[in-house]
Amino acid sequence: MTEGLTLRRPSEASRRSETRIDKLDDQGRGLGEVNGRRVRVDGALEGERVVIDLFRKRRLYKDARLVEVVEPSPQRVEPSCEYFHLCGGCRFQHLKLESQ
Repeated sequence: MTEGLTLRRPSEASRRSETRIDKLDDQGRGLGEVNGRRVRVDGALEGERVVIDLFRKRRLYKDARLVEVVEPSPQRVEPSCEYFHLCGGCRFQHLKLESQ
């Protein structure tokens, strides 16, 4: 019945998109839009244009990982902690202190 049919997971390239972040949510995630659907992106800042990897679809939004910052925000700074990208304990170290 399913002979000749191959089921595959979406390729990594097909899940990638580019979006502009228009604001931050209450958890510090960047909010953008892809194909008319809201997207939450950890590590993205307001005003940035970013490449993302969509990994979870929910009823009202999609979750995405930050792949590349194409146009950085003027508020972006280098985090002071070398473990910032691994730990996740300090959500705003990549944002200027006065903007936190």
